Amino acid sequence: MKYFLINVKKIYKNKLNSIPAFIIILFLAFLYVGNLKSATIEFDLDSPVSIKEDINSTSEQIGLFENNLKSISLDSEECINIKNDLNLAKERKECLENKLKAYKNRDWHQFYQNDIRLKKIDLEATNKYESDYDDEFLQTIKLNEEYSLYQYENKLGFDDRFTPVQGISYIILIVNNYLSIILIVMMAFILSYLYCSNYFNGIDISIIVPMKQVNRIMTKLMVGCFVGISVTLFVLIISGTLGSVGTEFGSLKSPILTYSTSGICEYEPIRNFMMSWIIMSILSMLFISNVIFVLSVLLKKRTSCFFSSLLFLFACTWGCTKIAPIFSIVHLIPTTYLNCLQVLSGEIGYLTQNNNINALTGIIVLLVCNIVLTIINFSLMKMREVK
Repeated sequence: MKYFLINVKKIYKNKLNSIPAFIIILFLAFLYVGNLKSATIEFDLDSPVSIKEDINSTSEQIGLFENNLKSISLDSEECINIKNDLNLAKERKECLENKLKAYKNRDWHQFYQNDIRLKKIDLEATNKYESDYDDEFLQTIKLNEEYSLYQYENKLGFDDRFTPVQGISYIILIVNNYLSIILIVMMAFILSYLYCSNYFNGIDISIIVPMKQVNRIMTKLMVGCFVGISVTLFVLIISGTLGSVGTEFGSLKSPILTYSTSGICEYEPIRNFMMSWIIMSILSMLFISNVIFVLSVLLKKRTSCFFSSLLFLFACTWGCTKIAPIFSIVHLIPTTYLNCLQVLSGEIGYLTQNNNINALTGIIVLLVCNIVLTIINFSLMKMREVK
C-alpha cells in the first residue's frame, strides 16, 4: 500500500500533468458551447435558419398552393395532389408554431409531440419523391423521427440527437467519440513519466524496494488503472456539470443508437450498458497500462516511451476499423475494445461487419492479453535483474 501511495504522490507532484488536464477542460467546454448553440439555433429568431424563417417559408408555400388551385380544374389529378400538399403545408405550419410555443414554455411533452409529427411530414414528403434521395438520407430522417418518439415516450427534456446538451447525453457523446483518445493520451503522458522515473543511468532503482517483483509490477499496474479511472471520472464530472449548467443533468434513460451487422438501428437507454462498460473500461485501462509498462522497460526514456505508446495504441485502434483485410480477425485484437461503448452499441461490429465483436469476447480478449503482457513485464524485469 505504501508503494502504491508513493507512486500516486509522484503523479500529484508532477505539475506538468495539469497542462493536459486544462486542455481537456477547454476542449469539453468549447465543444459543449458549440453543441448548445447548434441545438438551440432553430429557436434563435434572429438566425436565418430559425424556426420563424421556416414558418414564413411554409406560409409562402401555402400561398403558392392556393394560387395554383385557382388556375386548374378541380377534377384533375394535379388538383388532388396540390390539395394534399396544401393540407400538409398547413399542418406543418401549425406544428412549427406549436413547437416554438412549447419551447418557450419548456413544455417538452408538447414539444416532442409536435416534433414527431413534423418528422412524419418530412418523411412523407421525401417518400413521395424517393428516387430523388439516397438511402442514407431517408434513414437519417427516419432515425430523427424515432429519436423524437423515444424522447417523448420516456418523458425526457429538450435535447438534440447530433449535438446533445443534457448532462447524461453529453457524457454519452464524449464517451462514445472522445474518451478512448483522451485516455490513451493522458495515461501515456502520466505513466510514461511515472514508469520511466524508476530508471537512473539505465538502471531500475525500484529493485531496492523491499517487496517481491510480482507485487511491484502489480502495484504499478494498479496505479495505471487508478490513473485511468481518475481521468475517466474527471471527464465524466466535467461533462455532466457542463450539461447540468447548460440545460439539465438528464436521465439514465437517455438513448444511445445501437447497431446490428444487418444495418438495423434502434435506440436503447444508456443504463442497459453501464455494468458491461465499467468492466470493459477497467480491463482497457489495465491493457493500456501494460503496454506503456512494457515500452518503459524496453526504452527507459520518458519521451521515447510516451511517443511510442501513442503511436502503437493509436495505430492499432485506428487500423481495427479502417483496414478492411483484417476485419475478419479484428475481434481478436485488444485495441478493438478500447472504445468500449462503440463495442457495446454494436457500432464497431457494424463498421467491420464482424458478428464476433461483443462484450463477452472483449472481456475474454482483454483478460488474456493483460495476463500475457503481465508475464512479459515480469520476464523483462527478471532479465534486467540478472544483468
